[in-house]
Amino acid sequence: MRFIAVVILLHGALAHAEGVRINLEVPAGTPQLIESADHLERAGRAERLTGIIVTSIGVLAAGFAVFSFSMAANANPDSDAVIAGKAYGILGSLVAGLHLGVGIPLWIDGSRRIESADRLRAGQISLAPAPAGSMGAGIGVSF
Repeated sequence: MRFIAVVILLHGALAHAEGVRINLEVPAGTPQLIESADHLERAGRAERLTGIIVTSIGVLAAGFAVFSFSMAANANPDSDAVIAGKAYGILGSLVAGLHLGVGIPLWIDGSRRIESADRLRAGQISLAPAPAGSMGAGIGVSF
């Protein structure tokens, strides 16, 4: 049995090992930990729109499930429509539960990101046109 001990010595952005050369990239600056307000708002809008679409599909699937169960309930007990209605109803219920379980949290988190972007922008001074009937410009300060 061969025992290989590898000792790694770090020298800046380059690491050395016995018989193996490993290059490690070290970023020049520290990464930005706080997202910008514009990035948060863009990501929040995309996430919210995705949540709205997925939730809508879940609502449609729930409607399909209710329709399928009602067809099974109103069908002749001896027909294949009862089995098909129940099968489609169960399938629609599963699809609805999945889409609602994914879509609603996406919608909520997207809205939260948009609100976070608004809070990041709060406290900034903005220059706006003066109200009608007055002269000059108005300065708005938000807290």
